[in-house]
Amino acid sequence: QEKITERRIDLWGVTEECLWIVDYKTGSPQYKDKANEQLNDYEKALRLTTGWTGPIKKVALFPFSKQTFIF
Repeated sequence: QEKITERRIDLWGVTEECLWIVDYKTGSPQYKDKANEQLNDYEKALRLTTGWTGPIKKVALFPFSKQTFIF
């Protein structure tokens, strides 16, 4: 049984042969692992829709706590 989840990617783009996905988070940085799971879903969606086969960097940005995590 499949499930459908609707989400929106905040920001993505390609620089120097690397695709970057940025997700702005308003919650606590203690949930960075959950943010990484969501970014993994975004990676799968972008690879499927764009055909991108190169490297991908994923960023969880927590602006209120001024913390950034790159996966």
